[in-house]
Amino acid sequence: MEGLDRAALEQVSEYFKSLAEPTRLCLINALRDGEMSVSDLAEAVESTPANVSKHLSLLASTGFVERRTQFCIESPTLIFTHCAIWFVGISPNASQQKVMSRQ
Repeated sequence: MEGLDRAALEQVSEYFKSLAEPTRLCLINALRDGEMSVSDLAEAVESTPANVSKHLSLLASTGFVERRTQFCIESPTLIFTHCAIWFVGISPNASQQKVMSRQ
């Protein structure tokens, strides 16, 4: 099995950086049940709307959340997929297939 190239490792590093903040994990957890506004998220994670917006912008830049009329998780399996790519060293398509087969 080949290792990941430098560009892929840098991308994985960005994903982990975005998950390295407890507030961001709380936001992802709050969004598991569906879309929420910034105000609702701020209340759910006991933070200010400005702070929540900052964290959501970073999560959106790495593809973990998406803004429609409200914020939502981009893909329920995205976090697992990226972690699996790093820890197991499998291709994104293979990890997505494995994740989908578990559902």
